[in-house]
Amino acid sequence: MSVQLLAEHHEPGLSLFVVGERASVDRPANGGLRLLRYASVDDAHDEAFMLASRMTDKHRLYRTGFAGAKLVAHTQERFEVIKPRLFDVVAGVLSDLGGTVYTGCDLNVTADDAVSLARRTPYVLAGIASPVDTSAATGHGVVGSLLAASHHRLQLGKAPVRSVLVHGIGAVGRVVATSLRDAGFAVHTTDVEPSRARVPGCVPVDVSRALRVPVDAFALCSISGLVGTKDVSMMRCELVVSGANGPFRSEDAETALRRRGVTVVPDAMSNAGAVIVDSIERYNALGWRHADPTSVYRFVRHSIATRTLAHLRASEVPTAYGLDDAPCGVDYVPAFAAHPESA
Repeated sequence: MSVQLLAEHHEPGLSLFVVGERASVDRPANGGLRLLRYASVDDAHDEAFMLASRMTDKHRLYRTGFAGAKLVAHTQERFEVIKPRLFDVVAGVLSDLGGTVYTGCDLNVTADDAVSLARRTPYVLAGIASPVDTSAATGHGVVGSLLAASHHRLQLGKAPVRSVLVHGIGAVGRVVATSLRDAGFAVHTTDVEPSRARVPGCVPVDVSRALRVPVDAFALCSISGLVGTKDVSMMRCELVVSGANGPFRSEDAETALRRRGVTVVPDAMSNAGAVIVDSIERYNALGWRHADPTSVYRFVRHSIATRTLAHLRASEVPTAYGLDDAPCGVDYVPAFAAHPESA
């Protein structure tokens, strides 16, 4: 089922698009709320459709029990100034949709923001009142995907992944960088805010030359549309795993990288940690109530690593995957158990 415009709101200084699959109270649509200063309202509209399609892919791949959706807000105001009004608008829109759409965190919408939004509407899934951090879960999923892809390279007789550049050191990227550092990888870090790139034990790189750094793998954890066709020619890597949705500016850019023999794990496959956690929260109340963060993150990492490895084994030369044909061994989310030793 393709995504469609479910709702929109426009007023001076603020536009909001809700895009997703048609859903129901029994199987609601789910996707985070993104707040950005786009070049135009049309750009916000287009990104909402792209992101909602990615969310649909994630939910189908991991059988979460949700349909896909995304909320995208565009403003020229300072974010902290507009947020109270934005959350009022979002709460009203979600109420009008009658429980068929849930939202949570995304770019520039933090866990604290989700708490504020949840005071206005019950249709929020963001690990509220839980020690589990949904952004951290996404980061652990990216790590699992990268480790699985590295393992697959070894199985093919290729050189192991030893060095990684993490592009974007926010809530997701920091988890990726520190986890890989602790696992013994040589980690380079970069961010548009240089102070964020200074992670102990990692090598900071200026963002203007980050894509030129020769490393075995890139972990793209910053923004959508980061890599264009011109960027591909300068990238020196063997593997790309993404913590961001839609990291390529066009299909041509991604195709060009694949034609060079670079393994590109589909972003909907690698960065699905938050939707897996949302599914546990909504559909496995017992498991969620008794779960500690370590067991949840371990479960997410294992689930995404398993999916990634199955995908890479399915084809010697990775190509765009079809969801109906994507390899799947188990229903991942229903398998989550209450006790850490079972996760």
